[in-house]
Amino acid sequence: MKNVEEQFEELTKDENDPSEIRNLIGKTEDLYLECKTIDEEEIKLITNKQSVAYFNLGKSISAFANAEGGVVVWGLFAKEQNKSSPDLIQEERPIINITKVKTDFDSIIGKVVSRRVVGVKNAVIYTDKVNDKGFIVTYIPKSDEAPHRVEGERSGSRRYYRRHGNGSYEMEHYELEELFGGRRSPKIKFVIKAFPQLKIHEIIKEYGLKFGLKNIGKAVAKYPFIEIIEFGDLRKSGFGIDGKHNTGLPLALGGVNKYQGGVSDVIHIDDILWIDEFEINVDKDLKPSRIKVKIACDGFRMRELNKVVDLEDVVETSNIIELDYDE
Repeated sequence: MKNVEEQFEELTKDENDPSEIRNLIGKTEDLYLECKTIDEEEIKLITNKQSVAYFNLGKSISAFANAEGGVVVWGLFAKEQNKSSPDLIQEERPIINITKVKTDFDSIIGKVVSRRVVGVKNAVIYTDKVNDKGFIVTYIPKSDEAPHRVEGERSGSRRYYRRHGNGSYEMEHYELEELFGGRRSPKIKFVIKAFPQLKIHEIIKEYGLKFGLKNIGKAVAKYPFIEIIEFGDLRKSGFGIDGKHNTGLPLALGGVNKYQGGVSDVIHIDDILWIDEFEINVDKDLKPSRIKVKIACDGFRMRELNKVVDLEDVVETSNIIELDYDE
């Protein structure tokens, strides 16, 4: 999975080649990607604090910077399919006077949110350079100075937004409290990593797939909890995380797939606690599998992760894979 900066670089690697952007058509917006359009009338008013474009740029910067960062593609039209589905990217609507639009965007980046977000940048990708038409791609990094508030004079301004799932929403009180430093809180993510297991005649037939929790928050994670609801067709190895039947967290009383930490079970900041292991049979298990888990710890409310993961991709990489939970 590409990170936000890699996605930006891929979309903008050639200003005269819009093919990577057009490849997004038919896909959906997500936690890291948003698509917006700008009509001809809005182009005249971009720097006006009451304009739609001024507000939309500010809201996008606020939402992504207050979350995990993201990319906005201006010139693609996305529409809601139904209330339970993410917006589908349906067609391109290239922006006219693209040079002016980028210049205006660059001039208001530091004005559309309070406490400027460092590292925001805009890039033009032309669909018709002669007639000055194309897309703008805006890169917004995750901010260490969050929270950031939308400025301007339009309805919805003077508020804080955050990206959740495939949409941008006004922040809840507890989220603002965390970011303002009212309390330093842990934030845990579900992680997996595959590693080969040598079998008869030293032919690799199986892989181990260990899973755990990573603390990416600003405080030690205490009393970590995880429940495995679904893990495709995979089976637990039975040998634990160390080959000696030990697990990283004790099994909860009466549960074979629930792990509950006690007072001495903590996950330090930027650390990973590996919990248990599944087995992958290369001959039959390398297929997309649904992973559904619940995770929580003291100071971090229960979240659910429900993803389909391609196990072939997992096996082919030696990297630790972080999976995002649902909001």
